[in-house]
Amino acid sequence: MAWRPALLLLCLLAFLPGMPSAMAADRAVVVAEKDLARYAAEYRKAGPERKAYLKQLRKLLGLTRKRLQGARSRGSKRWRRAMARLAKLDRALETKIAGTPPPPPRPAAVETVSEPLAKTPPPPADIRKADGGEATPETKPLLDLAYGAFHALVIGNNDYKHLPKLKTAVADAREVRRVLTDDYGFDVTLLENATRSDILRAVNKLRADLGPEDNLLIYYAGHGTLDRESDTGYWLPIDAEPDNDVDWIANAALTRHLKAMQANHVLVVADSCYSGTLFRDADASLERKGERKAWLGRMNEKRSRTAIASGGLEPVMDSGGGRHSVFAKAFLGALRDNDGVIDDHELYRRISRPVILEADQTPLFADIRKSGHEGGAFLFVPKR
Repeated sequence: MAWRPALLLLCLLAFLPGMPSAMAADRAVVVAEKDLARYAAEYRKAGPERKAYLKQLRKLLGLTRKRLQGARSRGSKRWRRAMARLAKLDRALETKIAGTPPPPPRPAAVETVSEPLAKTPPPPADIRKADGGEATPETKPLLDLAYGAFHALVIGNNDYKHLPKLKTAVADAREVRRVLTDDYGFDVTLLENATRSDILRAVNKLRADLGPEDNLLIYYAGHGTLDRESDTGYWLPIDAEPDNDVDWIANAALTRHLKAMQANHVLVVADSCYSGTLFRDADASLERKGERKAWLGRMNEKRSRTAIASGGLEPVMDSGGGRHSVFAKAFLGALRDNDGVIDDHELYRRISRPVILEADQTPLFADIRKSGHEGGAFLFVPKR
């Protein structure tokens, strides 16, 4: 019976190489399952008259199908269950699109509000008027709340030394600075083609200078990457080298600075690949109750640490919006068109739909994990 240990060893050696593949495959299926749950919720919420939106959901389903088809655990029970769920949702979308009735006539005397892409409870009626249009006696007092001072660190990186150069990041950053300064009264620090040292020095200065009455927006346009082995996302300054993280900026390092800052509200807007790692699995939906001014007052008092990302765990487009990226074009358009006080989540709602319709990327919004978020909101207050 001396052959039995040898046979057992051969079986074990044959099994071990497959273990990492199975673990990696499970992770791909988990991501697909989360996507399917989100798309199913959007399908249930969308009315049959929103044909273009429903077609976009089918397009996103196609991307999820590709992810599942590339999973190494193809054929497993969990994989088959995800594929069956995808097929069922695809059929339901096809049926709803094919049977789309003409939209009902719109009463002339009733103001309609289009359904946003992002999932959030509808605001009270007195909030909707402030989301656009000329300021009214009801919305003008909103400008009189004590919002504090607004600061921004805007970063645009094009001229990478060791990575492919980008086309629009610097132009995006310059226009973001102009809009924030001219339309919203921000005190803006602009960094163009910044190194790791430049960025961290600016963040450290803001950490030292800002107090509890301040608000800080950090806008980053540049390369990003994901270390899949450590499940860590990074911003890549212009001196970053591929496969060498010595000059990369980890999301975790940025989060530590945000948590230590005294600023009451901090919003990070990241237009880079894999920017969704900043807050994956978080949920920052806001519940709007009561009169708008009182609600804004509550959000203004509570500490907030939130982020808007141009995409999740995916590459994002560096162009597609003329001189700007698709995401920057939507971000700038939402700020230019606004003339009322809006919160960060409402801004995200106005950005996400045009981005999804124009590019294969899905913007995300959430609180930043482990950063000291206490349920408040970053507010954009246009100049009087």
